[in-house]
Order: sequence, then structure tokens, then C-alpha cells
Amino acid sequence: MVPLMIAGCSFISSSGARRGSIVDGPTLEVRDTGKATPLAYALVPIDGRIAQRMPRPPQDPVFAPDFINGAMATTTIGVGDILSISIFEAASGGLFSANDPAKNSASATQVAPQQVDPAGNITVPFGGVVHAAGHSPIEVAQVIQHRIEKRALEPQVIVSFQERHSNEVAVLGDGVLGAGSALMHFPLDAGGMRILGAIARAGGPKYPGYETLVTVQRGGHAESAMLSQIAQIPEQNIAVEPGDVIYITHKQKYFVAFGATGQSTTLSLLNRRFAFGDESLTLADGLAIAGGLEDDRANPAGVFLYRMENRETLERIGLSTGKNLPDAIPTIYVFNMNDPTGIFLSNLVPLHSGDLLYVSNAPSTDLQKFLDLIGSATGSTSAIRGTVQ
Repeated sequence: MVPLMIAGCSFISSSGARRGSIVDGPTLEVRDTGKATPLAYALVPIDGRIAQRMPRPPQDPVFAPDFINGAMATTTIGVGDILSISIFEAASGGLFSANDPAKNSASATQVAPQQVDPAGNITVPFGGVVHAAGHSPIEVAQVIQHRIEKRALEPQVIVSFQERHSNEVAVLGDGVLGAGSALMHFPLDAGGMRILGAIARAGGPKYPGYETLVTVQRGGHAESAMLSQIAQIPEQNIAVEPGDVIYITHKQKYFVAFGATGQSTTLSLLNRRFAFGDESLTLADGLAIAGGLEDDRANPAGVFLYRMENRETLERIGLSTGKNLPDAIPTIYVFNMNDPTGIFLSNLVPLHSGDLLYVSNAPSTDLQKFLDLIGSATGSTSAIRGTVQ
């Protein structure tokens, strides 16, 4: 009889490290220029006290105060705008109205549309050159009226925009529904516009707010904020200024799950990278999304969460760290689902985007693989013997 020995059988396949190799050896060796350098990692068994102190996910980006405090931009005439000018006179036979004795009421004359030239000027008959850029339509109308009031019959002037080509903003990126359409480039409203209104004008967001990053380029400077923060914090709904470029991108939150999870038994295309699908998740949520622990493979005491933590974070949860350690420390959190409180604790620990979950194999899995290997070898030998005979 051949003794059954599997403890040292390194040839047995596995989807990852065994629990013992992680727990008993919290160091790795990184070889560089022929010299072995130990790379320490922190091993943190999760209990009720530590679970309550686990760090929250990093805050989503928000706009800086100088963006928040910007005033609502007022709409003024700019270079390239085309203006419509209407001149009313008190009676016919005036400077701009036809000499028709039958008409005694006020009449209007439409001046040919005027485009603001590069110097910011327009030309009005009998009014000469009028500087329009930087002024409101009402202010320009008052200037024209003053210029012609000694020639026309009690003139009244109305100036309005016929086409807007200045004071425009651009909304770009694949994160809006109107991507590639004319909606992506438009002038500001007369009363100004805020960034949520600009995004709505461009067709609205394509992805959830917690996965939509909004970047504003203004005056050679750029600031970014998550759309969810802009929607939830009124101060973040900043005023849009002329010339702003608003870039909308998809920034998906995700985690990765390896090892003995139920997802590995799916018949569909296997994908170990999972989108959050919500603004926040806990470890329990992540395990559920990954298919839970596989009944016939998983070691419930070997559920691990891999994450890079800074030293201050580990000290806040009660761990003692050495001064010679780097600021970013590889950290492995250990969960024991055999403990009745383990599932409760997993529901208290928040997942961060980029986290890695690993579920190790149970020791019995190695035994089963070894028996399957022996059975396969025995069956092959019997088949060979039958062929020879």
C-alpha cells in the first residue's frame, strides 16, 4: 500500500495561494539587481473593533473654491455676433420711415443685420460706428438712439441677437447623450447658465452620476468633480463662463475577485472584474456580486481583501507601524466566515474602487484533486492494459 501524503504536493493545481501561505508568511521577496529585498505587508484579521474603524472610500473629487465662488456670467455682445436692429419713429415721413401721409402711427424700420467685427464694432446708418462688444443689447440700443435722435422723429431703438457666435461653451466627451451632435457647442443663455444646465443642454449624462467625471477647462486651468457631487452639493453646481470647455468622461468604479467564488462556475464568459453598479458597496455586496463562496471549494476562514493603505490609516484602526515603512503599505484584511459574526462584519467594511478580493481553497479541495489525479492515472493504466491484451 502506498501511503497517502498530500501536504507537500505542490503539483496540485489551485486558483491561488492557500490560506496558510498568506497568514504564516506576511513577507514577499522582490529581487532587484541580484539582491533580495524583503517587502513587508500588513496582515489584519478583522474583528468588531477594527471593522468599525475601517477607512471610508476616498471622497469623490469636487471643484476647488475659486471655481465655486465664480459669479454668474452676464450675457453681453461679442465679436462675431449678428445683431438685429429695429428703429421705430413716431410717424411716417421720418428719417427711416416711408413718407406715407396715410400712416400717422409709429412705424418700424429694420436695419440690415450687423455682425460685430473683430474690433467689436457695428455700423448703423446715420449713427456711424458703434462699439458693441462687451455691452448689452439695451446699452447699444441707447447709444444708437442718442446718435440719431436729432434727425429721426422721436426714435426708439431695439437691438436683439439674431445669431450668437460669442459667449459659447463646449461640452465634449463620451459621457453625454448628445456626443457628436450640434448640442455640444452653444451660447450661454441671457441670464447665465450653471453646469448642470449645460450638461442637460448637451443631452444629459449617459452614465450614472457616481460614474461620470466632469472636467472644466477655464483660462488654462482645469478642475474636475464627480457629477453625483455636483448634483448633491448646491455649491458645486458652478456658474459656466464664456469659453469654458466641459469634458464628460466615464469613470467606472470596480473591484476584482479571484479564487473560489461562485462566479468561476458560470457558463458565460468569465470576467473577474466587476463594476460597482451603485454609489457604494460593502465587502458583503462584493462577494454577492462575485457569486458568493463556492460550496465545494472555498475556505470560509480564508476570505481576503487586498488593498494599499497609508500608514496613518493603519494607525487609526489601531495597528502599530514602524517608522521605516513606506507611506503606502500593502495590506491584507482577513475575514473568517466560519465565525457567525463574520458575515455581519463583512457588511460593515466598505469596498474601495480597485480593491481585490480573494477566496482561498479549502484543504479538502487539495485532497479531492489528489484523489481525482490518482483515479485518472489508474483509469489510464487500466485502459492501456486492456488495449495490450
